[in-house]
Amino acid sequence: MIRLYLFLSLVLSFGTFARPRIEMLKTKADAELINQIAGLAVKVYREYPHLYVAQPAEYAPYVAKIAAAQDAVIGLLMNEDDLVGVIMGAPIDSFSEKYKQALNGVYDFSETFYLADLIIDQAFQKNGNGKRLYEGFENAVASKKVYRQILLVTMSEQSVIDYRPADYQSVELFWAKRGFSKLNGYHFIGKWMTASTGQKIEHVMEYWMKELRTIHYASKLSTIMLERHLL
Repeated sequence: MIRLYLFLSLVLSFGTFARPRIEMLKTKADAELINQIAGLAVKVYREYPHLYVAQPAEYAPYVAKIAAAQDAVIGLLMNEDDLVGVIMGAPIDSFSEKYKQALNGVYDFSETFYLADLIIDQAFQKNGNGKRLYEGFENAVASKKVYRQILLVTMSEQSVIDYRPADYQSVELFWAKRGFSKLNGYHFIGKWMTASTGQKIEHVMEYWMKELRTIHYASKLSTIMLERHLL
């Protein structure tokens, strides 16, 4: 009875133990949401490994550009009414040339979807929320039936390795588990104000890719077979 009383007391004190919910946007992000995403981004990216120093107003135009892109996909992680995570992307041609310069002539970008950000508040990390957000994102991209691969970049930690926390877990394992492969030998250079030095320093950005070809062609094949059956 004592244990049951304590359990009920915890429920009454903290509410239910429901996980944050995933919301895939069905409409364009408005200015308020764009600013919320930018605020979350600069907060999370301030942590290792990015150590990115900026104000939300500096990041907001980047978010707005993604949100305005044709076929943009944005997924939100909501803890009640609070935004605690986001995943967003758009066709690679919506982004600056630097994102694809190293891969020009290697891939057909007309069928490439770029995953720009997966950002989760530190308090909600390592609880399966990143996996859930990514699964919603991939399903949304695959449902468009025009993209054969998802491309993303991660930051090499070599430029900030001296500041690595003891309990840090590399994101490379996370993306490998999601089916991504690193494109060894291909990279570009990013440069931003870094908390560890108080200066703008260069960082190596490495490409990762996941093929959606099986989803893409399975859908095409189903359509062809249906058309032949109807004929």
